Amino acid sequence: VLVQICRGLAGVTEDSVYLSPAPLYHAAPLRWSMSMTKLGASLVIMEKFDPEKYLHLVEKYRVTHSQLVPTMFVKMLKLPPEVREKYDVSSLQFAIHAAAPCPIPVKQQMIEWWGPIIDEYYAGSKGALHATRPDLSSLGDVGKLDEDGYLYLTDRKAFMIISGGVNIYPQECENILITHPKVADCAVIGVPDEEFGEAVKAVV
Repeated sequence: VLVQICRGLAGVTEDSVYLSPAPLYHAAPLRWSMSMTKLGASLVIMEKFDPEKYLHLVEKYRVTHSQLVPTMFVKMLKLPPEVREKYDVSSLQFAIHAAAPCPIPVKQQMIEWWGPIIDEYYAGSKGALHATRPDLSSLGDVGKLDEDGYLYLTDRKAFMIISGGVNIYPQECENILITHPKVADCAVIGVPDEEFGEAVKAVV
């Protein structure tokens, strides 16, 4: 199925150059790289993500396709403007991301920078474990559909914090924190609280 997506949706051909910014022991980078190989594309594999190195490789190898995660977008956007602007990324035709909800401001900034070439998908490598029980095969993703039928993923139900009977989704808090220029990364978690059951804690 992924080979068909690469060929049909992403337009991969033998002339394509795919950049994997993550090591191949992760499920998505491995599967995308295997699919690109089956279609005859050239591959550039990063052992570890570095935002400026990524941009350098896009320019050097005239990369056309890439699969990323939102954290990588954030790290590239936090580079000084003069660093971002010195690399030519015009060869990029298709960039797809997954693994976590992407904050809307981050995605908007990436589209302004790279153009309307950014797509999104969601799935889970653990979904195969439920293949014999399709009625229990939900991964617990939480999202919403807008009036135009666009799906927005907001969090995972398992990550929800219940504080004083109120449902709090950490991703919403993280989306606000990560856009601050002085925040390199963050995680929001629930911690035990005698009065409210759980309290919200941000690790910045």
